[in-house]
Amino acid sequence: MADTDDVDGPTQVLAQKVRMDDYIALYCDGGPGFVFSQITSETQSKMAVASQVTKGVKNANVPNIHAITFKVMGKTKSEAIKSLRKTEQQLKEITNKDKDKDKDKTGTQDESEKKRLERRVKTAEERAEREKEDNENDRTENCGKVLTYGQTIQLQHVLSNKFLVARTKEVSDLETQNMEMGLSEISGKRSQFIVL
Repeated sequence: MADTDDVDGPTQVLAQKVRMDDYIALYCDGGPGFVFSQITSETQSKMAVASQVTKGVKNANVPNIHAITFKVMGKTKSEAIKSLRKTEQQLKEITNKDKDKDKDKTGTQDESEKKRLERRVKTAEERAEREKEDNENDRTENCGKVLTYGQTIQLQHVLSNKFLVARTKEVSDLETQNMEMGLSEISGKRSQFIVL
């Protein structure tokens, strides 16, 4: 958790040092309430503000503390993981296409494409595993370092293990001049925020 430097209670947040791998909650004064999501199964989940939960109330009525908790993480790489998912999807499509065809009508072109995609999936899996190891090494190296002004971070939702993202192509339902926020399984540029 965050260190305190002569702080007289948890409400003096500005006097605390937030570090990599700390767990935080985001509170919206305009809501008012904590930013949360209890949905864990969808590919991209929406975020909301729990207006029934009030800041500073001891033992606040939070149904699941993990729903309002985020882990502060450094910028992670995700290109290989995205490439793997894309290639797996292409392979799935061609495999489903083959199932729909009669066996005696299946062309050799589809079989060679399928084999090529299977090789690409294997290569992409190896790259994704190396990328995952690199991300873990970076996380271990930066664990406990104090966040600094201008630093890029990501926030991982504890309940769902998904990243907080700005959906740049979607407009907020309530504030139509602002982007919608949500959660995504894959990190990327939309999940990177700068500490100000």
